[in-house]
Amino acid sequence: MKFSINQKNLIIPLQKINGILTKNMSFPIISNILISINEKNILSLTATNLEIEITIKINKVKIFKKGEILISGKKILNICRKISKETLITFSLFKEKMYIVTNDCSFILSTASTKNFPKILSFKCTSKILISKKIFKKMLLHIYFSMGNQDIRYYLNGILLKVNEKVIETIATDGYRMAIASSFIIEKLPESINFSKIIPRKGIIELIRLLNDIESNLKIFIGKKNILMKLEDTIFITKTVEGDFPNYKNVLFKKNKNKVKVNVFSLKEALSRVSILSHEKLYNVTLYISAGKIKLTTSNQEDESAKTEINTDYQSDNIKISININFLLDILNVIQKKYIFLLFANPVTNLQIKEKDEFSIHYIIMPLRL
Repeated sequence: MKFSINQKNLIIPLQKINGILTKNMSFPIISNILISINEKNILSLTATNLEIEITIKINKVKIFKKGEILISGKKILNICRKISKETLITFSLFKEKMYIVTNDCSFILSTASTKNFPKILSFKCTSKILISKKIFKKMLLHIYFSMGNQDIRYYLNGILLKVNEKVIETIATDGYRMAIASSFIIEKLPESINFSKIIPRKGIIELIRLLNDIESNLKIFIGKKNILMKLEDTIFITKTVEGDFPNYKNVLFKKNKNKVKVNVFSLKEALSRVSILSHEKLYNVTLYISAGKIKLTTSNQEDESAKTEINTDYQSDNIKISININFLLDILNVIQKKYIFLLFANPVTNLQIKEKDEFSIHYIIMPLRL
């Protein structure tokens, strides 16, 4: 194996692929990346952590000799970071050592055989969809914070990807809040084709990192136990989570009795003020909504409290609800509009927010029991 490449053309793929590498003492081989040059003289980098696999093809490279080898992902990335952008780097494999040479420095790295390198890319497609990559990334960014994190209910530690005819939905919940984003897919599917798959948390975080904002289409291929996505020169594959995702439609309002219009900036500022004296574990805030105003109060375990008010044009029944401050701030931080409506049923069972722009978004926050 031998090839030459500019540092600037190698560093970004290495940064992308190193994100999933883990240090596993019982299976150290997965701290390596697979460097391969195939019969068509295409250079590719592959990494896996046994749940996620990423393969990136690199075009701007001069190939001298094909082959494949495993090398430490962390070490090769650190070497590239110390080399300037326009530097030409030559990689040569000789007697199980990788020689990395520039015009003013050289490195010799140990390698490993590719024989035992695990690959989960054995993939059999059962269905596929096409969606705008930019919109899909925005859908994930608007809901991912509602995922469970190391929840004993393992199926909550991820996002449900649901497709029914022309509509794609992404749903996240940790049992205390929920976020639902929906849009139309580009490719028309037969009515008989629909599926629901849970993408694990690690896969979602990595996918958000990989997706850029370039206007192009994203191909999503659904397998029996995994999902594959093609993003320009990158192939991303993740195992899916087995389990029954909660029936999220049960908590959606059929009718909204009370709609409270509120300025997003004013509400964020008010929440940030009273959060100073919120409970260090509950992060609670109580909203008292009455004609023309919203009063926000917090208290903590040291018997301290804070109170502030903001204006609203609401003129209906009084509403009181206690919720987690951070849950509401997470929503306000991704909403781009100047005003939103807080939605309540009668009696008050939860707080909901609906928005529609390039796609539809629906948030639900359950009340705290103080």
